[in-house]
Amino acid sequence: MGKRRKSGGEDVGGAKRTPAGRKTTEAGPARTRGAALELGSAWVKESEDGMEVEVRLTRGEQLLVQGRAALTVIQGTAFTHGARVTAGNTVTVTADPRSGAWLEVTARSSPGTRGEDSNTPAPTLDQDRLETPRELGPEHPHLHVRLEPAQPRADTDPRGFQWAVQRPDRTPQSTSNVAPGRAPEPASRTAGGSASALGAGAVAGHVFGNDAWTHGVICDEAIATAVADTTQPARIAVVGPKGVGKSSLCRLLANRLLATQGAVAWLDTDCGQPELTPPGCLSWTLLTEPLFGPPHLQQRRPDAAFFVGDTSPQHDPMKYVRAVAALAKHHAAVAPYAPLVINTHGWVRGMGLDLLADALDAAFPSLVIALDPPDSSKRNANLDAVLATQAARPHRSVTRVLGWAPQDRPGAAAAEVSEPSPEASRAAGVAVWLGACAGMRGPAAVCGGDAGGVAWDAVALAVLGATPVAVTGGSQVKVWNVMDDREVEPHQLRGLAGAIVGLGTSDVCGSDLTASAGLALVRSVGPGGRLYLLTDVARDVLAEVSVLLVGRLEAPRQLLRSGDGCSPHLCMHVLSGAGTGAAAQRSRSGVQRPRLAGKN
Repeated sequence: MGKRRKSGGEDVGGAKRTPAGRKTTEAGPARTRGAALELGSAWVKESEDGMEVEVRLTRGEQLLVQGRAALTVIQGTAFTHGARVTAGNTVTVTADPRSGAWLEVTARSSPGTRGEDSNTPAPTLDQDRLETPRELGPEHPHLHVRLEPAQPRADTDPRGFQWAVQRPDRTPQSTSNVAPGRAPEPASRTAGGSASALGAGAVAGHVFGNDAWTHGVICDEAIATAVADTTQPARIAVVGPKGVGKSSLCRLLANRLLATQGAVAWLDTDCGQPELTPPGCLSWTLLTEPLFGPPHLQQRRPDAAFFVGDTSPQHDPMKYVRAVAALAKHHAAVAPYAPLVINTHGWVRGMGLDLLADALDAAFPSLVIALDPPDSSKRNANLDAVLATQAARPHRSVTRVLGWAPQDRPGAAAAEVSEPSPEASRAAGVAVWLGACAGMRGPAAVCGGDAGGVAWDAVALAVLGATPVAVTGGSQVKVWNVMDDREVEPHQLRGLAGAIVGLGTSDVCGSDLTASAGLALVRSVGPGGRLYLLTDVARDVLAEVSVLLVGRLEAPRQLLRSGDGCSPHLCMHVLSGAGTGAAAQRSRSGVQRPRLAGKN
């Protein structure tokens, strides 16, 4: 067992270390089992693969996890981020340490809550391993779980995960920093503050201050409202400005619906920060497993998608609305039995608000949940008017809910909490997708074991070493610019190096919609318009691609300057502020300059 630092009178992994170095718990002295150490309700074991932690929770206790770890339920039923995980199942949970996010794992709620009564069959991530949890008396743990490093992981995984047990009437009882080959560090590094400080607010959608959010009570009420006036499954849209938790609430709703349904459909109308795909796409995906962690760690191949070509729909708003309507029609044709969760963009002013209203009419939700900013002075009167119009639609309800704001990490300075910017989130999503194109071992290899960071050098080397697919633009496939609705000229093809293009399955372009089978990176361009593509699309599907859709998407700048493989060519739209080192010049025609005052 690795040595632990001595620190006077502080909790280490649930045990109290006295100045003399003796470890004690409420149940008595700590007991060792070979290479393991038992600390109260937690049992810690060190091995070559890292630290393994088993935690036994009683009613009212919560396990908080930060970082990335594999969570296995040994006994009982766990709820985490709205999802139910039964005994014998393992899920990978993620909370970004940089943002101060903590993922809550709680025991099964008391009977009687909607979707959790004895008449409802307990769903599981693996139906073959379903075990009905027996009722446990007060002398037994209500929930027994195990935490271990998530696999696969990169060879250099410096962060691991942290854990804490939160009691209902005290500060977190045990906190440990767990990483491969390293003993837990003192609790004073991460613990601190009151128990309510850990649960107040929400960061990255992992921790909610209100227990009703944590246990899904508000979600259950929303689901009941969504199906009250119709015989169809719930169709729930979440709207609101940026930064109020729309995507987080959508994940919570989807997980809560999966607790009672076999599948849940996800309609993503946010092309700037989509939840399940790289940016630049509108998609429809049928989910059968819960969603945990930030978007870039849970990407899935959509069942239907349209390529927008930009992080904003402003270049062709009508095509954007038609694409949303087509995806909603696809849902009605393919999976009308499945509840539908609709994720929307946070552009709620000007054209963005008009597009939001049109998208809601096209998707026809039975319930619209509006997340209001915590600061009432930032309420949008125009959005209120749109919501009033939506409430007047037949078979449609509107619910207003107070959103949440990032909260400081317990025991840390406010400067240490950094919510990822939209640009960083998009870059991380593209990096994970590129890792899949280059054959990397999942998101963990792309992120280097860090829930929030990206190992750009490793991604660059993988992209350079991957074998591309060669196609000839113009003759073998059509190359279409969706921004200008015209075909790309042969002399312009060389400028596509570094661009991310859509793989269209129909040669009907222009004003009509073209379904997208996926995305591809133009790694390089050879003579005669020979394009070398990296994609994660299967070869049999790739054979059906007849048009490459070009927009404004490009390889992240972090990739272009990583490793030894700097590209000699950049795509057409890469010379932005980031590419030139200078910010884009803005028009200031309305500014009266003093030296020009009074002059014609």
